[in-house]
Amino acid sequence: MNGIEMRQKLVVLHPRLRTIFMSGYTADSVNGESILNGGTLFLAKPFSPTELLKKVGQLLTGTNRTKAT
Repeated sequence: MNGIEMRQKLVVLHPRLRTIFMSGYTADSVNGESILNGGTLFLAKPFSPTELLKKVGQLLTGTNRTKAT
């Protein structure tokens, strides 16, 4: 099962679950395949500790955007 399928199963048990998807693929290839919706945070590798912190902050404040930084 991939990460998207896992999240779909987990959100049934924990409806308020918040997630950040991380991949070894570039953000362009993931967005191009349209596998993430507009409310999903995505973090492309490699990323810095600052970029991770920014994504976690977005997750906690609810400012979700599908965009690698």
